[in-house]
Amino acid sequence: MFPLSTELEDEGFWRSLLPSLTLSSLKSVKKGGNRRHQNPITNENASSVLDDLGDDGFSLRLPPILDSAGDAFKAKFMAVKEGIQKLSDEQLPPTFIMLFDEVWELADIYNRMICDINNQMVADKRSSNWNVFNFDVLAWCVDPKKGEVGFSPHRDRQPKNERILSSFHDGKCAHPKYQTVWLAMSDATPDNSCLYVIPRPYDPGYLKGDDDLSNDGNDATNVNDENITDPLRRCLPTKESYQNIRCLARRAGESITFTHRLIHWGSSGSPKNSPHPRIAISFVFSSSDFEKPYLTSCPRIGQDFLNPTFEQRLVLCCAQLIIYYQRFPSIIDFRNLNTVYGIVKRRGDSANLEPAYKAKVVKEFLTATRELNTNKNELDSEEEEGLLDAMLENDKNFYADDDDEVDNFDDFDAENDDEDYVNGSGQEIPSSDDEEEEFVLNHYEKKKNNKRARRSS
Repeated sequence: MFPLSTELEDEGFWRSLLPSLTLSSLKSVKKGGNRRHQNPITNENASSVLDDLGDDGFSLRLPPILDSAGDAFKAKFMAVKEGIQKLSDEQLPPTFIMLFDEVWELADIYNRMICDINNQMVADKRSSNWNVFNFDVLAWCVDPKKGEVGFSPHRDRQPKNERILSSFHDGKCAHPKYQTVWLAMSDATPDNSCLYVIPRPYDPGYLKGDDDLSNDGNDATNVNDENITDPLRRCLPTKESYQNIRCLARRAGESITFTHRLIHWGSSGSPKNSPHPRIAISFVFSSSDFEKPYLTSCPRIGQDFLNPTFEQRLVLCCAQLIIYYQRFPSIIDFRNLNTVYGIVKRRGDSANLEPAYKAKVVKEFLTATRELNTNKNELDSEEEEGLLDAMLENDKNFYADDDDEVDNFDDFDAENDDEDYVNGSGQEIPSSDDEEEEFVLNHYEKKKNNKRARRSS
């Protein structure tokens, strides 16, 4: 059963659930030795990572963090892995693991690695701009024995076609303004769902962009049409082209870093042969002129160790669950979604949530509400109150044209894109964005206007 809001906001609840992890107790970070060995990246290594990102869109050259680690660090790493497994066993989203200090120690390791790569990029005169940790953290526990799979094929960010080149620091493709570090907490293999990618050289849309229509204006349905722009069909036009797909198996403690333009996905794994669930965490680094950090301010230990408060961690968890609600089964329920949205609504400002990110969260909550529960009679008064508050708070952002430079997903899922939704009375909801928004507006407009009138009276 999904926790109540009072439980989610109670530090004691989380401490009792995962007693082997620590919560909001970081006071200092060891200097030198134990911390420094976890970031053994050399100038040559950093240059190689940058070359890989430019050539292929991904790199496997970030140093493994367990190979030279001491017993204490390995114990923390194992505790995080087991914590993610425990959350999954309790049918809780694994991303709640970011409430705990040990995850922020992992984030610090990769923050230092990316800083070193940034320094090398400047030294190589590739760019004078840096990527910084932007607090976009997700965790997974994918168990093929339970029929679970990784994310379907997607790009992490989808600028408009004419802006793709400007989403790289050099205006070409060598260093992205948005990159992900994907850390394997358990061995990730084809049997238990590792990542698969289409390298940049075999992806026509990597720099040119993706459209829903062919360049000649016709529907992109003919795989032999040279003008076709459907992303996967363009990458895989022949049976030989499937040989370009790369399987990126990783040992626990190894990682992958990749750009926002790389098409990637998690495989379905083998229910019969999977030795254990695939457990992983991702951290995102971006340039503030492309995507700002999700927190406008955050406590630090020393100059560079980011140590968000419990409130900030909780709000980030809840916000991420709303943004990625379609990807985490335990949150695909309106009441659960409303619970986490209520935390963001009440605590977002005091947690210093970045305004544009908060607006995106509100918009996704409204969109999710339309998809998950279009029959207003199924909502109790408290849930409907939350929905109306969200609509009042985000009128302009929700009903205006969405001209955001980036989207969270473009997963090429035609089935979901084309599916019509039906409410409790059997009324079909059209699937175009404008018609969907009009439906939601008409569905709640009267109550929303009454609520606005009461507030102003």
